[in-house]
Amino acid sequence: MTTQRDLSLILFTFLTGALSVVNGWDVSAVAGDAIVGQQTTFKCVVTDVAFNNQNNPNKLPVASSIEILSGNVKYVSYSFPIALLAVSPSTVNSRYSYDIATRTITIQGVECSDEKTFSCVFTVFEDGSGRVSKSSQAKLVVKVPPKVPNPMSAVPANLTENSSVSATCNANTGRPQRGRIQWRIYRNNAEQILEASGSNKDGITITTSETSPSPTDDNCTVRTISTLRINKVAVSDQNLVLTCFVLNDDFPKNPSNCDSAEVSLCQQSETIRIHYSVRDIKVSKVPDSDEIVEGRNVRLTCQASGFPDPKYQWSKIGDNRTLLGDMDGLTSQLILANVNEDNDSGNYSCTASNIVGATTHSQMSIVAIKVVKTPPTTTPDPIETTDPVGPTGSPAKKSDSGDDSTTVIIIVVVIVVAVIIAIIVGVCIYRKRGTKEDPPRPKDIPFYNNKQSMGGPPDVLGDDKKKPIGGSLNNSFDVKTEDGLDYANLTYDNRPRSRKPMAFGDTSSDYSDVQMPQV
Repeated sequence: MTTQRDLSLILFTFLTGALSVVNGWDVSAVAGDAIVGQQTTFKCVVTDVAFNNQNNPNKLPVASSIEILSGNVKYVSYSFPIALLAVSPSTVNSRYSYDIATRTITIQGVECSDEKTFSCVFTVFEDGSGRVSKSSQAKLVVKVPPKVPNPMSAVPANLTENSSVSATCNANTGRPQRGRIQWRIYRNNAEQILEASGSNKDGITITTSETSPSPTDDNCTVRTISTLRINKVAVSDQNLVLTCFVLNDDFPKNPSNCDSAEVSLCQQSETIRIHYSVRDIKVSKVPDSDEIVEGRNVRLTCQASGFPDPKYQWSKIGDNRTLLGDMDGLTSQLILANVNEDNDSGNYSCTASNIVGATTHSQMSIVAIKVVKTPPTTTPDPIETTDPVGPTGSPAKKSDSGDDSTTVIIIVVVIVVAVIIAIIVGVCIYRKRGTKEDPPRPKDIPFYNNKQSMGGPPDVLGDDKKKPIGGSLNNSFDVKTEDGLDYANLTYDNRPRSRKPMAFGDTSSDYSDVQMPQV
């Protein structure tokens, strides 16, 4: 609001004759984003410094006026020098407020009715031009976000093959031409996005229509009703889920799933199970051979498709025995232990059945078992091979049967074993020889303490025969006599490199020191 001080300053400026303004000014209208329920603004911008001092509205030029209006409704009329401020919204809409300094209208709680074209009109008196007015317009466009769709129409959780199914999605999609409903279907978690309307592939049809908003909707919005129809469900539609999403161009979203209806703006059906009659039955046996030797075990496996899951019954054709199989997942197994030619040979049947609606459906498959007392003998066909043409131009001789490969394998194994044995024996011999070798002997260094050098080793035996051993030996030897022969016991010192004197002959003879090597 303009204060008494503001009016006094403006009037003073006008009386002093300050009528001159700067040429080249302009005015423009700016409208902000308007979303229902939120706040928005509409602003008049004057593009001249003399007019656009927003921090001090007292600097506005004298003899000027600004108006904000829409249609015949004048929301603001602010003029000089009379300084008449008429805020018409006070009588039109209490949600509107005006800021003089910024020339801005603020709208609280936007509604659809706020969508209109606003005008800014600015009038001044220029020197030499008299009264000059400029105006600008901007439309305030109101956007309305879409809403969560209503719960989807009832969709059965169980359908029979070749029956039809449909689902309807109803939602406020926002402003007309801005929103739509998109359908997606999931088969065993595999996604398929469908066209907005019309016929799609796989016998799917989508019809869409728009209606007036409900009492709880904004009056500028529309409701979209879309119906999806699958003409014939098939086995490939097993675990089917139908999902509708609300999309709007003003509020772009691309949700990947419908985990949260409020976040993704979606609804989806329960998982639909397709009931179909039993089919594709087959029986296998292990071992898979024409003839089975007595005493072996045989396993028969029966498998079929269908929903509800099939039940299985085993029997032997022409036999009244009850055969009980074991369920293994979606298959049934029959074990024949220690088969006998008289009792177990024959044809075995497996019957799979289920109930779809009120009708029982079944399929049967037969497998033959032939039990023999001895294993069948087969003679392999010889394989003919020919060498390249020889000197005579005749082909090479025929080779033996495929047993040659077995012979080659045996020969290779024998050779490898022989080589291993030879290596082991060689290692043992080498180690044995190494243990018998004498350790290295230190080099004997003879030492002579007599004046005469010996020409060679003494002849101990010869001297023993020539000279009797008597008292001429020194005291280091013990002389003994046995069978008429004298001999001496020699006792050697244990110390390394020890020397003991030994006399050869009588006391008058020379002697030598005998140096014994360390052992």
